[in-house]
Amino acid sequence: MDWRRDTPLCIGEPLKPVDAPLGAADANSAAQPDATDVAIVGAGAIGLSIAWRLASAGLAVTVFDRGDAGASLAATGMLAAATELEPGGLDLLALALESRGLWPRFRAELESQSGIDIDYRREGILTVAIGRDEVDRLKFRHDLQARAGLTTHWLDGPSVRAMEPALRPSASAGIFCADDHQVDPRCLVPALRRALAARGGRLMENLPVLSLEIAGGRADGVVTPQGLCRAPIVIVANGAWACAQSRRPPHRGGDRGGMRLRPHRHGGRGFCAAGRGPAGISLYRGHGNRGGVDGLPADLGR
Repeated sequence: MDWRRDTPLCIGEPLKPVDAPLGAADANSAAQPDATDVAIVGAGAIGLSIAWRLASAGLAVTVFDRGDAGASLAATGMLAAATELEPGGLDLLALALESRGLWPRFRAELESQSGIDIDYRREGILTVAIGRDEVDRLKFRHDLQARAGLTTHWLDGPSVRAMEPALRPSASAGIFCADDHQVDPRCLVPALRRALAARGGRLMENLPVLSLEIAGGRADGVVTPQGLCRAPIVIVANGAWACAQSRRPPHRGGDRGGMRLRPHRHGGRGFCAAGRGPAGISLYRGHGNRGGVDGLPADLGR
């Protein structure tokens, strides 16, 4: 069954997971276990992916999330090692390229096990600029990509509009990254939930982790409103919410204390969006404190 949405999203409409067919298996559990081999905090794409792979290896895995969908639904789903390269990012480029290269196999295994099409697309990603200032910023990005040895293509205004006819006439330039791909988070997250359930993993939604249980200088479990769940391995994958654990009191009992988490944050704010034009190419629009580039039509389609 194809779960893709056939109608475009309205601007400002929050993303929601694509509904599963009736009777679909789910990893969600009502009560947390007393103990588990691995406790994972955060049920976004990263947390669920780790959980699925560990459960497939035979470990008892429990995933905890403060909500019911994870922040992955706010992502654009771009697998964009080249498109999103920025100054200071060369140290992570090799890892990003390797990760991107693993996606075809990951996608095949996930779709086979979940029965869900995650809308993985390999047409490449087109970044566009409008106006001279944005062209200058985009040219800087293209030069950075070239110095890093990435295969990207610079397009002038007529060329970029010929590649994607839905772009506005003021689109002045573009970069086409043929090797960058895209996936739909609204399909990816339900697929990971289904695959996790198939491997016996547990998903505890609407159950926030209040603190990490510490014993002997290392994590020994997680504390939730339901109590303590012991786990010799704890993986924190809840992104921006990781700092919430540092504001909670430790679990009562013994001399154990709560672990303070201090996630790395980029300064400033920004936004990004991704969509597909009539030509089928994935389009990118971003803006933020590090000089993003605008240029999508108003109807993103996603």
